[in-house]
Parts: sequence; structure tokens; C-alpha cells
Amino acid sequence: MTFLAGYAIDQAIPGPLFSFASFVSARSFDGSSLSFLAGIIGGFSIFLPGILLVFFIFPLWKASRKMPLMKRFLTGVSITAASLIVMTAINQSLKLEVDFKVYVVVVVSTLLLLTKKIPAPIIILLSMFLGFIV
Repeated sequence: MTFLAGYAIDQAIPGPLFSFASFVSARSFDGSSLSFLAGIIGGFSIFLPGILLVFFIFPLWKASRKMPLMKRFLTGVSITAASLIVMTAINQSLKLEVDFKVYVVVVVSTLLLLTKKIPAPIIILLSMFLGFIV
């Protein structure tokens, strides 16, 4: 139950998962004097692969991005990722209940997200608030 509560809190907070990694590490040593140390090690450990990638792989990545075939490949990957996101949004929108108010909230929140004048967390909170009212 504690794990699910920690995961729910982590999903509500934007950003990386280092807070959840620290939480799980500390909870794994619950009741021990090493709980705090385990939380620090867990939070550090989630950054370790990224640090290794930056120092060892990034120089290779910089050199390979200049190759013409790699540029085409990365363009294809970007298009594929964007199309998967758009198709997921369309599929989820089609599964919504048929109600005018729901579609208005979806369209308004999408337009607000595309303009980027209002931060995304505020739009999400506003949509949640409208969901409770409507």
C-alpha cells in the first residue's frame, strides 16, 4: 500500500523519478538505521546511468549525428515518435463517452497546451477541477 501511495505521489509531481527511487530505497530499509543512507544511495543511483552516458557515449553521439544517414534516421525516429503520440491521443479521444462537455474540455485543453502560454500543470489542474464540477 505504501508503494502505491509513493508511486501515485511521484506521478503527480512532474520531473524525473529520482524522488521515487529515493523513496523506494528508503522504504526497503524501513525500521533500520540505514534507511536515510539507502534513500541517498537510491537517489544517486538513478542518475548514474545518465552520467555514464554523458561522459562515455556523448562524444560518439556527437560524431555520429553529423553523418548523412544518421540525420535521415533521426528524422524518421522523430516522425515515428510523434505519430505514435498522435495516434494514442486519437484512440483515447475516441474512447471518451459521448458528451458535449467532455469534448469541450478536451478541445480547450488541447488548444491551451498548443499555445504554451499557460503552464501544463495549471491546465491539468483546471481540467481536473472541471471534471469534478461537470
